[in-house]
Amino acid sequence: MKRPFLLLLLFALALAPQALPASESVLGSAGAAFPAVQAGASARAIGMGSTYVGIAEGSASLLWNPAGLADLRSNEVAIHHSSSLLGMSQEIAVIGLPLGTSQGLGLSLSFADGGAFEGRNALGAPTGDYGARAYGASLGWGIEVPGDLALGLTAKMERQELAGQSADAFAGDLGLLWSPSPAFRLGASYSNLGSDVVGKKLAQGLRLGLSSYLDKGRAMQWLLAASLEALVQGDQSVHVSLEGSFYRALAARAGYIFQAGGAAVGTGLAGWTLGAGLKVGSIDLDYAFIPVPALGNTHRLSLSYAFGERRSDPAKASAHSLGRSNTVVPATVVVLYDQDFVAAPAPGAEALSQGAQERLHKGLREISGVSGAILRVNGMSERKAVAPALSDRREKLVRSFLYSIMPGATVSSVTSPNSESANAAYPSAIFRFLVR
Repeated sequence: MKRPFLLLLLFALALAPQALPASESVLGSAGAAFPAVQAGASARAIGMGSTYVGIAEGSASLLWNPAGLADLRSNEVAIHHSSSLLGMSQEIAVIGLPLGTSQGLGLSLSFADGGAFEGRNALGAPTGDYGARAYGASLGWGIEVPGDLALGLTAKMERQELAGQSADAFAGDLGLLWSPSPAFRLGASYSNLGSDVVGKKLAQGLRLGLSSYLDKGRAMQWLLAASLEALVQGDQSVHVSLEGSFYRALAARAGYIFQAGGAAVGTGLAGWTLGAGLKVGSIDLDYAFIPVPALGNTHRLSLSYAFGERRSDPAKASAHSLGRSNTVVPATVVVLYDQDFVAAPAPGAEALSQGAQERLHKGLREISGVSGAILRVNGMSERKAVAPALSDRREKLVRSFLYSIMPGATVSSVTSPNSESANAAYPSAIFRFLVR
């Protein structure tokens, strides 16, 4: 998708008529039972205005769009804590496990404490305090299918307790993701398919979303996302968000939620969601803040840890392998010609042309985020009597450029004969990226 079109779409969504006060409990409805104790979950998703259905990255996709589990790159465990309105709290633990090359499994356990309430009888006399609790568990599975599609299914249960009485619910979620490119996704999910509980329908709803990375792989990259949410019994809403990340280590997020055709509720920053993230090695720490002036603010904190061998992306795998190895690795190829190296101000020095820099940027974006991925830079020269297009000096120039835009990666390179053209005597540089 072209950048101007996405920006135009987000701007159009921002013109929705009225603001919806921000709430992490999306898919909630006053007239429906069990508005999903696990709704919201990760601080990253909440900080981005609940637009995660079209993003669906990591183990948190279990609670938003189970199709995203198919794209799990490594084992992941996460804990999500929420301190919300009127003293309520919520704890969720999620485990994500890749299965083979195109499947993933997710498991979650949750607990919500609504606090203590003062009980009174019909005459207004005190009868003692009572509590409200909710317990939940879910098991999800995602699988990639032909056509750049992924499908997902979640089975879940929830028990709610109030004043000594309890009710149980069993439900399921369905999810779909379409990823026509590494930088763009479309997602859809339907939540809480199940039978009525205590005479009321479950809080069911449909989410549709899209997301697009801008400048992916560069030092500063952006993620734009938007989603629509329609409840079977309740309101419709529009969500937009923006995330900026710097060297994949620091992130800032903002989202906004709009009520579609409804009256505005709340004042001040109602409708906004804000967040930040910090990545240190395999650990991610995320924070979300939801200001609701009329009732109080909500804070959510998430901690996740990725472990085990990182899985390569089969969609990016190609027939380009190293040496005589039969192991297929995620790889992309950039070809540089003599004209891609232009004279620099210093005598005898060279620099990369603008076109060469753009092609290298594109190659990096294609392998971005996959540990061990390979960027192969082939040197082609029409002048066999002179040094090949990718001499040692030019290889160092390319390496320096790659380091300048991805300093957080460990880069190694080897030189091998180029057998992909008539210029078989001229070498290629193969850059292996180990991304933290």
